[in-house]
Amino acid sequence: MVASRSTSSSTPTTKKKKSIDNRIQKQPQKIKIIKDLTKSSLDADITTSDNTSTTHLSDIEFNSLQCVSNQSRRAVAEILKYKYLTKVQHATLESVLSGIDVVAKAKTGTGKTVAFLLPMIERIIEQRNAPSNSISGLILSPTRELAIQIAKEAEVLTTFHDNISIGCFIGGTNVNKDIKKLQRGIDILVVTPGRLIDHLKNNNANIRERVRNLSTLVMDEADQLLDMGFKKEIDTILSYLPSTTDRQTLLYSATFTQSVKIMAKAALKPHHVFIDTIEEGDQQTNTHVPQESMTCTIDEVTSTLETILTKHMQSQNVYKILVFFNTARTAGFMAQLFQTAGYNTLEMHSRKSQSFRAKRSKEFHEGKNIMMFSSDVSARGVDYPDVTLIVQVGLTDKQQYIHRLGRTGRAGRTGRGILLLCDFEKQFLKELKDLDISHVETPNSNHDQLKTTALLKRLPKALQPDGERAYAAYLGYYNSNLKRIGLNKPALVELANHFSRTIGFKDPPKLQKKTVGKMGLKGTPGLRIC
Repeated sequence: MVASRSTSSSTPTTKKKKSIDNRIQKQPQKIKIIKDLTKSSLDADITTSDNTSTTHLSDIEFNSLQCVSNQSRRAVAEILKYKYLTKVQHATLESVLSGIDVVAKAKTGTGKTVAFLLPMIERIIEQRNAPSNSISGLILSPTRELAIQIAKEAEVLTTFHDNISIGCFIGGTNVNKDIKKLQRGIDILVVTPGRLIDHLKNNNANIRERVRNLSTLVMDEADQLLDMGFKKEIDTILSYLPSTTDRQTLLYSATFTQSVKIMAKAALKPHHVFIDTIEEGDQQTNTHVPQESMTCTIDEVTSTLETILTKHMQSQNVYKILVFFNTARTAGFMAQLFQTAGYNTLEMHSRKSQSFRAKRSKEFHEGKNIMMFSSDVSARGVDYPDVTLIVQVGLTDKQQYIHRLGRTGRAGRTGRGILLLCDFEKQFLKELKDLDISHVETPNSNHDQLKTTALLKRLPKALQPDGERAYAAYLGYYNSNLKRIGLNKPALVELANHFSRTIGFKDPPKLQKKTVGKMGLKGTPGLRIC
């Protein structure tokens, strides 16, 4: 049971309560929008009133938490419609509410967002005497999509609180809008590292002063933050913040790698608490999801993929398919190819603007009988309901495989995962040997009936620029994984050139001299330099 403690705002005054009620009556549409948004929130796969899955639930009710204000409990009950704490929330809330620094090992989709937002909100309520221009809570997110979902969750939890402002700053959006928001005042800021660095270096709206009284710092999906190369940015951000003794720091991570341990040591108080909420033997994925692997030649990848997808569509009354590729450029080209072939396919990857990605994410969330071809921006933190099939095309790493698979079979629903590898990538299966993956034969493809095969015989000019970029990205990705696939650089170039032929090019696309130099492939035979 989470320990009880008093709060100065557990019961609003009559005047304040009237203000809250008026706010709700004046903005019924806003409340409806928030309800709709939370259907896709990070925690939507755990405990809504109509969910049947109770895998991650404790037996502790939110209403029993005297340490949480009435307004927050009301938002949990009336909008999120959660009755019981999840096991992650139960395991961490007491420590976090007491002000202790916490490292929590927790899976995505088990309620950790509420676990760190509730204490942050309660702390803001208690410290209303802090300077009015201060940012009290700062949440670092590795991806734009995750940042948006955390901010939505924060908006929900503060619905019935007066004057708690939420900001969400991410790359690809208008910086001036961020500055105007800062000038008006922000209590909780959810932000991606690159965008925060930009604001701090330029001291936009005096943000350096605003973070000096920071009460709580959260690093969500810390392992992904570090895997994506944000170590330097995080160190820079920490240099602008109060010392570890003057702030509470919370670090949430699905895995506890050596790099996460080093970050925890640098960013948290020496006497922080480590809480492992992943039960022994849990593979950190939806183990009930049937997993299959298939291997084929490089020439057969596209035809095999189309066959897998069409067979699944034919077997389902309603389907929603998410296909992952190991580079953004490949995801973009394949999405364009399948769109041109007449399939209802969306494109999602980091090379697209944030507004484009937000629109496509909404379409996929709300759509039926639809596919989305994506890079790893959709692998973690983003929840799409009712995904019936996950297909992973090409080499990745074990953790990304697991997180991608976790986009299906959520909330106790059924789902299926397929890993499609080329012959030269099959060594990757040894890295996954402790997972329950069945190897199956590739389905027979009738090439005369495949729409993509017809297109690739004479690649449309409109698709050629995307194809050229996919070729360069393919070369770059496997160049960084030479040891894993057991190739040298000349063999890699031969492989990439073969790939270019499979996507419709008679001759390999030309590469800029600068690009070849950055890859360390200068002088390698087989490359065409422009």
